Amino acid sequence: MVLLEDPDASKRKNYLTKHEGTLMAQIVPLNHLDSYPNELLAQLLDGAPQVSKLKEGVEVVMRAIHGLPEIMDCELSQVEVYLGRAAAEPARLRQRWGERLFWFEGWRSTVAMVAFRTRTSLIRTEKWELTAQRFVRFLQQRGVLCCANAHMGGAGRWPDTRETAIYLVARKRRGRPTDEPTDDERKLAVGDLIDQKSFEDTAAMHEAARLILHPEEMTEHEWCPTNTLLHRNGNSELSEAIPACKVCHHPARPGNYGFCGYHRR
Repeated sequence: MVLLEDPDASKRKNYLTKHEGTLMAQIVPLNHLDSYPNELLAQLLDGAPQVSKLKEGVEVVMRAIHGLPEIMDCELSQVEVYLGRAAAEPARLRQRWGERLFWFEGWRSTVAMVAFRTRTSLIRTEKWELTAQRFVRFLQQRGVLCCANAHMGGAGRWPDTRETAIYLVARKRRGRPTDEPTDDERKLAVGDLIDQKSFEDTAAMHEAARLILHPEEMTEHEWCPTNTLLHRNGNSELSEAIPACKVCHHPARPGNYGFCGYHRR
């Protein structure tokens, strides 16, 4: 068994400190997507960290997934995620998130975040998507995927913008939590991963292996403040305060006595 040490720990600390979006990411509930103005989506895009290496992207995404249960009020084994890409523009992001919400059948627990931004040409030439898809399949085949399930995009047209946004959409699966992989199962999978010769980016592979063993390393998520959003009414914009849910800070629904749709069941 290979013991993974972290010779770049100090560099990682500097990277995380520099890119605050990696340590603290804002999440929005998608069932209110139509109410969000483009200014809010632009804010989410601007606040996401910019990465230039696949290793950095792997870290941002895995830490983000590890941190979802805290804000979604569930176990990691109940979280189902979709990892996709969109042009780094509010309108394109809205379109993609709307498609994902429909794909997730409009579940009230569906949330979304912008994980990071990077150059479109970099993702294409270095084949980040292909590597990520193979890595997810590897974890699924060995039964050590940290969450309930992970879906990957990649069949769509490439953005015609200089920057691409990598986003996460997640929902809480119904039913009881399942058993998470044991430490021994994780270590065995990591050993197999390190022995793989098919992953060209060894730095990204080692970072993924390290985070498999350390699910406690996570992003600290926070709800994006949606209680003062602008509601659109035809061609006019009315500034209307949306009260937050008494439990989770999702926008409360009218007639729900101060609760969102999920917490008044």
